[in-house]
Amino acid sequence: MDTLLIIRQNYSSFTTVEKKIADYIFEVGEKMLEKSAQEVAGEIGSSSAALVRFSRKLGYDGFSQFKQKLSASYAAHVDDEEYYKEVNDSESPTSIKNKLKVRVNHMVETTNSALLDDEIMEAVSSIDAAENIFVFGIGASSMVAQDIFQKFSRIGKQVIFIQDAHLFVSSLSVSNKKINLHWNFNEGGNKRSSGTRKRGEKYENPHYCNYFSGKFKLRTNG
Repeated sequence: MDTLLIIRQNYSSFTTVEKKIADYIFEVGEKMLEKSAQEVAGEIGSSSAALVRFSRKLGYDGFSQFKQKLSASYAAHVDDEEYYKEVNDSESPTSIKNKLKVRVNHMVETTNSALLDDEIMEAVSSIDAAENIFVFGIGASSMVAQDIFQKFSRIGKQVIFIQDAHLFVSSLSVSNKKINLHWNFNEGGNKRSSGTRKRGEKYENPHYCNYFSGKFKLRTNG
C-alpha cells in the first residue's frame, strides 16, 4: 500500500499534531528519510513518541518501518513526485491518468489486505442462503447499494433496494421469507441509515450485514 496516499486519505481525521506531522512530510519530501525521529520531532515542535503514535495509527510497527514504506513510495514514483496530490485544472491528461492509475492500484491493494478469507466465506454462505437480500444506502452510499442490487439480480438473487428509509424498514418487517439478508451501507454515519441498521437488528433476520463508517462487519443473529 502507498504510504503517501494513506496519509492523504486519512488527513481529515488526524489530530492537530498528526496534521503537523503530515504537513511536514508533504513539505520536505524525501529529505525526511535522512533524519532521525528526534530531529524530525525537533523541527516539527513535537516529540518522538508522537511520531511513533502517528506511524502506528497508519498501521506500521513504528517510525523506522514508516520511513521504510515512505521510501518505497518515493522510489516507486520517482517520475511524478506529486502523484499523491489531488487533481487540478492545470494538469496534463498524462498526469491525471497516472494519478487515477495509482489510486486504483492502491484501492485494490488496500482491499486485498483488508479482506479475510474466513469472513469472505461467511459472507458467501449468508448470501447463498438468503431468500431475500435487502440493501439500503443514502447519498453516495446508495450507489454501492444500487450496484449490489444490479449485480446480484443478474445472478438470480431476489434483491430489494429501496432508498426511502421508512419504506425500506416496512418492507423488511413484513417479509415472509425465512432467511433475509439485510445489507446496510452508511459511509458517512447518516442518522437515517443508522436507524435502518438498528431496526433491522430487531427483526428475525438470521443474517445481517453492515457497512458502517468505512468498516464492513458481518453478524449472524440467532
